[in-house]
Amino acid sequence: NTGAAATFTWTIDTVAPVATITATPSNPSTSASATFAYTANETGATFQCRLDSAATFTTCPASYSGLADGSHTFRVRAIDLAGNTGAAATFTWVVDTTPPSISMISTPANPSAVATATFAYGSNDASAAFECKLDTAPVFSACASTASYTNLAEGSHTFQVRARDAATNVSSTLSFTWIVNTLGPTLAAVPPAGWTVNYFNFKFGAVTGATSYQCNSTPGLPAAGWAACVPGGAQVTGATYGAANPFAVRWVDALGGTSSATSTTWTPNPGLALYYPLDNSAANRSILGYPKPFYVNDAATAPAYVGGYAGGAGYFANGSAFTGSAQALTSGTAYTISVWVATASPDAATIWTNRTTGAGCTLTVGQPAAAYSAILTCYNAQGTAVGSVGTAIASNHWFNVTVSYAGSGHGDGNGGDVTVYFSGSQAKVITNTAKVDFFPLTQPDLRTSAPTSSATIIDELRIYNTTFDGQTDCEAVALGNWYAPKQTCEIPLYVHYGMDAASARNLGSNGLSAIAIAATTAGMWGKSNQSWSGQTTPTTLAVSASTDFSDRTVSLWFNDSGSAGTLFNFACPGLPGCPTGGATGMSATVAQGLLTVCAATLQSGQKCMSNIGYTPSVWHHLLITSDQIVSAQGVVATGQVITYVDGVQVGMVDFFSKGSVFASNATAIVIGSSGLGAYIDELKIWSKLLTPVDSDEESCALGWGGLFNQALFKCTPPAPPF
Repeated sequence: NTGAAATFTWTIDTVAPVATITATPSNPSTSASATFAYTANETGATFQCRLDSAATFTTCPASYSGLADGSHTFRVRAIDLAGNTGAAATFTWVVDTTPPSISMISTPANPSAVATATFAYGSNDASAAFECKLDTAPVFSACASTASYTNLAEGSHTFQVRARDAATNVSSTLSFTWIVNTLGPTLAAVPPAGWTVNYFNFKFGAVTGATSYQCNSTPGLPAAGWAACVPGGAQVTGATYGAANPFAVRWVDALGGTSSATSTTWTPNPGLALYYPLDNSAANRSILGYPKPFYVNDAATAPAYVGGYAGGAGYFANGSAFTGSAQALTSGTAYTISVWVATASPDAATIWTNRTTGAGCTLTVGQPAAAYSAILTCYNAQGTAVGSVGTAIASNHWFNVTVSYAGSGHGDGNGGDVTVYFSGSQAKVITNTAKVDFFPLTQPDLRTSAPTSSATIIDELRIYNTTFDGQTDCEAVALGNWYAPKQTCEIPLYVHYGMDAASARNLGSNGLSAIAIAATTAGMWGKSNQSWSGQTTPTTLAVSASTDFSDRTVSLWFNDSGSAGTLFNFACPGLPGCPTGGATGMSATVAQGLLTVCAATLQSGQKCMSNIGYTPSVWHHLLITSDQIVSAQGVVATGQVITYVDGVQVGMVDFFSKGSVFASNATAIVIGSSGLGAYIDELKIWSKLLTPVDSDEESCALGWGGLFNQALFKCTPPAPPF
C-alpha cells in the first residue's frame, strides 16, 4: 500500500523589506519631543529604530522627549519574516525651542518736533522676520528691519516690534512711546500796537524736551536767517519803520528736527519811546510796555517826591541815571527830549545829558552865573562845544524845555541842527555846521546831576525818536495851547500850589508869590496842607482877576480826615476887590462824606451841586470845569460848570451864558475855614477845560495826574503812595 505523501512547502524570500516614514515632527520644530509613524511593504515586518548617534538599532519607540536644541536624525528599518533587514529610512530635523532676541537700534526723538518717525532694530537670529504695530492697530504686521511712519497726529504714540524665527519662536515685544509736537513755541511777549522803536525783546514759552530754539527776523524768513535764541528774550534790532517786520520761532528736538514756526509781524513807527512821569515810584510808562526801573540813583535811594506839573515830580538829590534810555536814543534818526523844570534858585544843575566826555548835549539851569536861566549846550566827539542856546526863566514857575534834533543817521557824518523850545515858544537853533551826530551809538544812558539845593524839581521826562514842529511840540509834548496868530504856546497851568513845604510856591503862570502854610501829613504827591490847623483866620491865596477868554478848570486832591471844612472859596462878596450888588465865583466844602460845590454869576446868582457822596477819610480827586463863552461883542460868559469826583461826573449846573463865574475882581482864594477840617493837596487852576475821563492824554495827565495808555486809549488814575 502506498500511503499518502507527506509534503512541505516553503517560501524562499531573499528580498529585504522597505520601511517608509509616514509622520514626522515639523522641521524646524519648537518642541523638544518628536513622534514618528512608519510602515513597511511586507506584512508582518517588524521595525528597529535609531536616533542620532546611537550605537545600534533597537526596538522602536513611538516617540522621543527631552530632545536638545539642534539637528537630529531619526532612522527606521524593517525586518521581514524571512529575517531580511531592509535599508533604513531617515528623517533629519532641527529642534529650536529658544525664541530670538530683539534690540532697538534707533528711535525718533522724544518729544519729536516732526510728524514722521523711523525705527531701526535687530535680532541675534539673522533669519528672523519682524512684526510691527503702531498705536491701536489690532494686529502685528510684517515689517522690514526698519519701519517708517509719516503724517503722525499730534500727541502720544506707541511703537511695538517683535522678531519671529523660522521655528516660529516669537521674541519679547519692544515698545517705545513718544510725543509728537510739531507746534511752534507760544509767543509770550510781542510788540503791542503803536510800538515806537525799531527793536523788541521777543519772549516765548519753553517747550518740554526741546534741546534748543531758533528764531528768524529776516524778511521772507529764509533758511539762512534762522539762528539760536532763548525763551527768556530774543532781541530783534534794526527793524524797518512803517513796514511789517517778521519774527518767527521754532524749537529743535534731540535729533535736530525742527517744529513748525510760530510767527508774527510788527510795524514800528517813531513816536514816544520813553516816558518817565516821575510820579512816586512809577516806572517808564511809554508804549514800550516792559518798563525797567525808571532810574538808578547814585545813592541807591529814591528821589523826594513833591507835587508836579502833571501828578508828581522828583527831586534827585544825588543825580540819577535813566536805565535803558540809550537804546531808545539810537532807535531812529531824529529825536525829541522834553522835560518840565521848576527852580527857586540858580542851582547850576544838569537837568539831563546824554554824554560823558564825547558827543552829545547837556541841558542845565542856572549856568552860567546868570540867575534863573536854562541853557542847552551840544558837543562834538572831542568834547568841544559846538553851540549853545539859552533863555532867562522865571523862578518858582514850571517851564518846559523841548530839544528837537533833526539828524539823518548815526555815525554817517550828516548830523542835523538842534531846535530848542522854551515852554513851547522862543525857538532857538544850534546850527550844526560840522554835521556832528549829537546822539551817537556810543552815548550813555540819559542822566541828571545833583542840584545844589532842593529847589530844582523835574517832571514829565519824555523821549521821542522823531522830531516835531512848533505846534506839535506845544500841543503834544508841552501839553499847552498853540496860539497860531503869534506862533506861540500858552502854558495852561495858571495857579499851582503843591503844599509840599511850609512856604508853598505857586508854580503857575500868573506870577504869584509863595504863601505860608502848614504842610503836615503825607499827601497825594509829597505833603498836604490842613491850612487852618491852629489858625483863627482863613489862609488866602492871592489871584489876579481873569482878563482872558480862556476856559477854566480847578483841580485838587482832598481828604476830609473825618471832619468838615472848606476846600477853597473865591466867591464874592466878602473878599478884597469884590464887586457890589451880587455874588460871583466858586467854592467847595466837605462835611464827613458829603461834598458841596457852588458857583455864582452876577446875572444868575448862585447855583450849587449838593450832597455829593464820597468815602470819608481817604484821598479823593476833585475837578471842576467851567467853559467860558465869548459873544460876538466880546463879552465873556459861563456856560456849564461840571464837577467830577475820582473821574466820575457827579454834578452839573448851567448858567446859559448869563454872566461869568470868573468875572469878579476878587483878589483872593480862601483855603479852609476856622477849626480843623480837610487836608488838601495839589491845588491847580488851568486855563483850559480838562476832564478826567478816557478822552486824551492831556486831560488824563493834567486834569487827573493820571497815566494815559495811547494804545488802549485809556487813562489810569494814580494810586496813593501810602
